[in-house]
Amino acid sequence: MTNQFKKLTLTQLEFLTATKKLKNSFFASTRFCADVLEGMKLKKCCFEDTTFDDCNFQGTTFKSCTFDRATFYDFDLTNCNFQNCYFYDCVFEGIDFGNAIFESCIFNHAIVNDCAAVPAGM
Repeated sequence: MTNQFKKLTLTQLEFLTATKKLKNSFFASTRFCADVLEGMKLKKCCFEDTTFDDCNFQGTTFKSCTFDRATFYDFDLTNCNFQNCYFYDCVFEGIDFGNAIFESCIFNHAIVNDCAAVPAGM
């Protein structure tokens, strides 16, 4: 079963605090901000028309996730790990990629503005 979240602004996902895991979930027209995904393990999640604004992805892992028309604004990806993820028509603005890991990821039509430590191939 897929969890579906649409047209939300998320600053906390209290129902996940015990497990810190999320799988097979679909987010559409959703805005993530603050520490909502810090330390999370996300697998096979889809983010469509989603905004990540001033987030903390410290220690977060995205595995086999799809980002379709997602926008990433003003935060750093310290210790964030993306494995086998697909980014289509995404915008990265004011992002510090620092020591983020992108393993077997595909970027298609990515726009990168005012970012630091941009990985090769973006």
